[in-house]
Amino acid sequence: MADWGWARAALAGMAGLALLDLLTSKEGASASSGLMSLPVKLTNWWLSTSPAIPDLSSGAAASSAASTAHVQHGGARSQPGTGTHAAVTSGSGTAVSAGSAQNLPYGTALAGSNATAWAQALLRALGAPLTSANVSSLTAWFRMEGGGGANNPLNTTLGGAGATGSINSVGVKSFSSPAYGIAATVRTLEQSNFSGILAALRSGRGLIGNSSVGGELSSWSGGGYSSV
Repeated sequence: MADWGWARAALAGMAGLALLDLLTSKEGASASSGLMSLPVKLTNWWLSTSPAIPDLSSGAAASSAASTAHVQHGGARSQPGTGTHAAVTSGSGTAVSAGSAQNLPYGTALAGSNATAWAQALLRALGAPLTSANVSSLTAWFRMEGGGGANNPLNTTLGGAGATGSINSVGVKSFSSPAYGIAATVRTLEQSNFSGILAALRSGRGLIGNSSVGGELSSWSGGGYSSV
């Protein structure tokens, strides 16, 4: 078969020269503006008939948010000591740390340095200052409760994460670690019926000699005491 490539090239060259003559001639002046606008018209036509390009920025943001939410959710569900997301949270979502509070076995009354460590850890979890009045109030409260559930020196009956069961018919719980016991105690004190106790601790005034919390202490103890 004959190679007609040279002929096509020649014809293309001739067409190009003819177009150039037209554009540079007086007669072709008006046609020139129309031809020069042809690329713009073609571009506009292509944009109007092509599918819209998706906006990937919102999808990327959503994906990032979902990933962050997943990490946060996974952290709240983790058990103590299972990695960087091992966090115990209170009812308000605040991370709870047991600090130097040591494990409290079932039936053991808190005393000495461990009672102070538990009081300080509980105050931090409550967002209350570590005043001497507050620390003394909690260690006195621990003594009033005596021994009870494991890692539950104030004998809350509120269950939840880390609870290993009830120790009596009232429903006092035992917890698998100090952090879980502290978190459950915080959730109990954050309930509206103990708002006076919570306010007294968060003010730094404490509970000792504070008659305004007598009714709530009586409710907590089932009528067993109204002061600490």
